[in-house]
Amino acid sequence: MEIEEDAEAAKPFYLLSLEWLRAWKAYVCFDEIVAGNDEPAKIFQADHPKTINSDLVKNKTELKEYIFDDSNDKNDPENVVLADNIQENAQYIIVEEATWNLLSKKYRSIEIKRLQHTLENGFKRIEVFYKRFKLILSSQKYLRDVESGNKKLPFYYYQTSIFQTIGEMKKRLAEALTNLNKYDYYSYSRVYPDTIRLWKLSNEKNLETLNDYFYKECNACKSNE
Repeated sequence: MEIEEDAEAAKPFYLLSLEWLRAWKAYVCFDEIVAGNDEPAKIFQADHPKTINSDLVKNKTELKEYIFDDSNDKNDPENVVLADNIQENAQYIIVEEATWNLLSKKYRSIEIKRLQHTLENGFKRIEVFYKRFKLILSSQKYLRDVESGNKKLPFYYYQTSIFQTIGEMKKRLAEALTNLNKYDYYSYSRVYPDTIRLWKLSNEKNLETLNDYFYKECNACKSNE
């Protein structure tokens, strides 16, 4: 979404579920009241609307495949992963902060905050969908696992803003990997941005071929010792 605006500082916008909005309108008899009926007979008799935006995000099972720099920081927009195949004006609308604050103070909600960025042409862009990467994690422990014949290939999804620099991405990724280490995949240790190297996997190499490559290389090194 792009809007033309003269505001100097970027401000947050929020996604609002249209499914929730329809349920809320039925619950408070919104259409009847707007039409001039101040005392609708069925007010609050419809089902109470569920948590705002619960239909717009991935569930806990799906999130197990993701890593975050701080999964406990609910105010970080990049820690909220949107459901697949949702579209503006079909499943959600974008509202300003005042509207979101009014609703979220009265009803349970999942905050989906998205920031606007200034483009080179002067337009303001609200980045709703973050870039998603599939990260294949390689470390000394992983290579030892491969050498021992364990062919489990560890990978996670990671999402980030396209407006981040590589340096900023490495910093956040280092925090995410440090958090992952706390669950003892590699054994706990802090990961630093300058120790991270990123390579793009070509279309010719899928996960299995990459795993086979590591397996052969480790065995070749072992046989030359």
